[in-house]
Amino acid sequence: LDPEKRREIYKAAFDHVTVQVQDAGPAEGIGLVDGTVLAAHLKEFDGQIWRYTDPAGEEHALPAKSVAYIFTQPLPPDLRLALPSGKTKVNLLNGDALDGEVRALRDGKFTVDSVAFGLQTPELAKVFTVVLRPVAVKGMFSVATRDGTIYRGKEVTVGDGVITVTSDLTG
Repeated sequence: LDPEKRREIYKAAFDHVTVQVQDAGPAEGIGLVDGTVLAAHLKEFDGQIWRYTDPAGEEHALPAKSVAYIFTQPLPPDLRLALPSGKTKVNLLNGDALDGEVRALRDGKFTVDSVAFGLQTPELAKVFTVVLRPVAVKGMFSVATRDGTIYRGKEVTVGDGVITVTSDLTG
């Protein structure tokens, strides 16, 4: 899609439901490889599975291969789209960066095997973004929720007060 058209706001009315898509994004969260952006508070990562809680406090888990990036502060759409995706990088709030493999997140600290600095353990509270793999936006539909989550998909269906977004990740 043309980047200028991504900034537009789309509205649609379905009986007593109004859907308004505005790509503001959540205050903190997880970006998936399909372009979906989840409002999420990170809990831990064991090298295979990312565990997080959603804004309602429910715990969830995602396989590592589906996560493209993580952010701990509001990340405007322009910055999300501009995140470099060539190598794994941990960007700290103070402007420093660690290139290397993210091995874990436990007890509020990441374990990063940095190319330049060896094993590092930055605190989650001091991390701005973690870039893990490229984003390939698939599907032409987006549905944003009140918590800032943005679901991207190839199909959207509406019925009985439920909106369903179908993507390659969710089926």
